[in-house]
Amino acid sequence: MPRYTPLADAHRPINGLAVNYRVLGFRPPMLMSSLGRCYLSFCPDNERKGILEALARSPSEIDRLARSPNDIRRMVAHARERGFAARDPAPTSIDSPDRFGAISVPVHCVHHVIACLSCSWLPAIASEREVVMAYLPYLQAAARAIEEKVRQAGLKPFGA
Repeated sequence: MPRYTPLADAHRPINGLAVNYRVLGFRPPMLMSSLGRCYLSFCPDNERKGILEALARSPSEIDRLARSPNDIRRMVAHARERGFAARDPAPTSIDSPDRFGAISVPVHCVHHVIACLSCSWLPAIASEREVVMAYLPYLQAAARAIEEKVRQAGLKPFGA
């Protein structure tokens, strides 16, 4: 079975101003990151079920949400209603370098999520509401543009 974990990638230097100070290839937690939550919220139901079954067997504390079907249903419904998923900041302390906000939107191809685009920020700079109002339309427009290019190229997702 393929490993379903989001992969963060960026072209920014590792410095004190970078929101995500990790190196390329870091895999953020599926149920805490906006990327993972976005993927889970917009992928096909049978795929979500398989991912959640695997995560429910995980001994990791950050995967415990997978054992709460009602919470997962609420998370998915909320993301679908808003058109994006937000990072869960609850597990990080207020002074943690992991403390940042993030929202993600899906990129679809033939009813599959093939990517998620994300915007991250420092909470001291802006609130989630401010970022959503200012940048969500740009993220969504970028996702639609990518979808159109994928459609024009005739590409298909793996397994479709």
